Amino acid sequence: MGSKLKFHTKGVMGIILGFIFPSKRKLVERYATIPWHYKPGFGKLEQIIRAGLFYSKAATNNKKNQLMDLHQHFWKNQLATEYYANTKSRFQETFIPHFAKYLDNLDLLIINKNIQAVCEIGTGDGQLLSHLASKWPTIECIGLDLSSDQIELNKQTYKNQNIQFYSADAVDWINTQEPKATLYITGLGVLEYFEYKKLIEILGTIRDKFIGNMIFLTEPVYENVNMDQDFESFSAGSEQSFTHAYPKILEREGWNVINNDVVLAIEHRFWVGIAING
Repeated sequence: MGSKLKFHTKGVMGIILGFIFPSKRKLVERYATIPWHYKPGFGKLEQIIRAGLFYSKAATNNKKNQLMDLHQHFWKNQLATEYYANTKSRFQETFIPHFAKYLDNLDLLIINKNIQAVCEIGTGDGQLLSHLASKWPTIECIGLDLSSDQIELNKQTYKNQNIQFYSADAVDWINTQEPKATLYITGLGVLEYFEYKKLIEILGTIRDKFIGNMIFLTEPVYENVNMDQDFESFSAGSEQSFTHAYPKILEREGWNVINNDVVLAIEHRFWVGIAING
C-alpha cells in the first residue's frame, strides 16, 4: 500500500512539475527511456518529472499504447552517438558470455530448416549481426532499426561485410518482402518496448510470412516472474519496459517453442527462446 501511495504521489507531483517547467519536460521526454545516457545527468527535478511522465502513460491499461509510443520515440530519434557509442562493450561483456552458446544450438536448425536469411529486429549498432555474418557467411544478413541515424552509421561501419541495413518498422518491412525461410532475432531487449498488441502483430506477421520461419529472442523480464506461467503483459522497472509471457504467447500464436530458458546476466533476468513456425 505504501509503495503504491508513493508511486501515485510522485507521479502526480511529476505531472504538475512538468507543466511548470515545460522545457525540462521536453528534455525528459527525449531521454525518458534510458536517462543515464544523458551525459549531464538528470537531477532530482528531472527524475520527478520522468516519474510523472511514466505515471501518466502507464497508469491504466488503455494507456499502454502511449507508453510504447514514448519508447519508440526514444529509439527512433536518439542520435547514435548519444546511446550506442556509450554501450559498445555490452555485446562482448553481456551477450557473448551468456548467450553465444544458443547461437551454436541454432547451427543445426539453420541447416535442417534451410534458413536463407537472418533478420535482426532492433539491430542497434550492428555488433550482433556482424558476428552472425561471420558465423554464417552463406546466409543473407539483414538489420532493421527505427533510428535512421544509426542505420547510416552501420552502413559505413560494416560496408565490407555482406549485411543489409534498413531503417524501418519491422512489420512494415516484412510485409514488403518475398517469402523465404528466415531466422528473426532480437538481442538483449527489443520486444520489451512493445506493448502486447504490437508484440502479437510482429509474431503473427513473421508466422504468416513463411512456414518454416524461426525466431531467437533474448528479452529482459521482470524479477520474480515465473515464465512457465501465463500472465498479462505489464510495464515495470527503471525503464518501465514491458514483460511478456513469451512462452505462453508464442504457443497461443501457433509457434513451437523448443528453447525456454531464463538467464541472469549482469544483474538482469533475460528470457531466451527459440521457436519454429511449422
